[in-house]
This record gives sequence, structure tokens and C-alpha cells, in this order.
Amino acid sequence: MSGGDDGGDVLAEVHCSAGALLLCRPHQSRDVAMHALLNDAPTMLPHLSMLCPISHDDSTSRRVRHRAEAAASTSCMLDVVLGETGELIGSTGFRVVEHGASSAEWGIIVSKAWQRKGVCAACFTACLEVATTTLNVRNLTASTIAENESMLAFFKRRGVPQTGLHTDNETGVEWLVFGAPLDNLASGSVL
Repeated sequence: MSGGDDGGDVLAEVHCSAGALLLCRPHQSRDVAMHALLNDAPTMLPHLSMLCPISHDDSTSRRVRHRAEAAASTSCMLDVVLGETGELIGSTGFRVVEHGASSAEWGIIVSKAWQRKGVCAACFTACLEVATTTLNVRNLTASTIAENESMLAFFKRRGVPQTGLHTDNETGVEWLVFGAPLDNLASGSVL
């Protein structure tokens, strides 16, 4: 299975799997596909409007940063790839890993075509495993906007309570903050 134009092997980049999905390190061979995903209005709007549209340069900088942060163990963003085809269908993982505080901030983007098909639950389950075994953190946090009813329902089903809110100084967007010890969370099904 080829990882793309650089000849990279997708399997060499797999961090973990979630059923039919591979959660892969953010390899350069998928940068173009990620840029397209971040600019897909049905996927990104209205919930992640601060990322859509995103310029090629900003998207590239974001991916370079994710790779550098992963190398420094300060984040762990992963590409969500279909195992059978190698198609990029999302991004998940931990935007911020605070080793001293023993917590990690989880997030997910799933292509509109793959939403409501168990991808979020499968990725969440895999990420909980990564958090405990690889990152050695004990607490999960996450943020979403009040209008993202699907994510609010997801957090409720998984036992992740709201713990606060914050307003982004740059965008003015108000985010609901959720969090819980990893031991208290319900993982969900795997594809």
C-alpha cells in the first residue's frame, strides 16, 4: 500500500488501528488530502469555521507543526485513513499534551461522507488507548461550540462532562470545555 507521491509506506506510519481505520502519523504524503479536507465546507462548517477556508501555506505550516510537536511529544495528531484504500477521511488525536499536568486535549475532524458511521467512536476508543499507553496521561479534555449538537451528544454518551468554557481571544468563539479522568470514560464501539 503506497503512502503517496514520496513513496512512503502507509503501514510504516501507522500509530494504531481502530477496526477498519488506521490512525497514522501526519505524513507529508497526505498533506494535499488534508488541505482539501480542511477546505471542505460541508465537513468544516459551521463547527470549525476558523480553519475553513485555509490557505495552502497555512495548511502546510499546520502539518509541519503537527509533525514537529509529535517529535517533541507535545501533541499527537493522527491522520484517519481507511485501511483498505489508504484514503484520508479525517484527523484525530491530541492537540496539546501536558505531561506535567498529566492531561491531553482530544479533538477530531471527520469527512462529511464518513460522519455518523462510527468513525468518531472508533477514533475515540483508539485515542484513549494511546493516551494511557503511549502518552501516559490520565485526564482527557476536549472543546466544542454549543451549536455542535452531535459532539455534545457524543461527549454525553461517553461520560465526558462539561467542566467550563472559554472564549478564543483571536476569533471571539466561545468554546465549551469538557474533561474527565480516562478511567471514568466509556470508549464505544470499533468499526
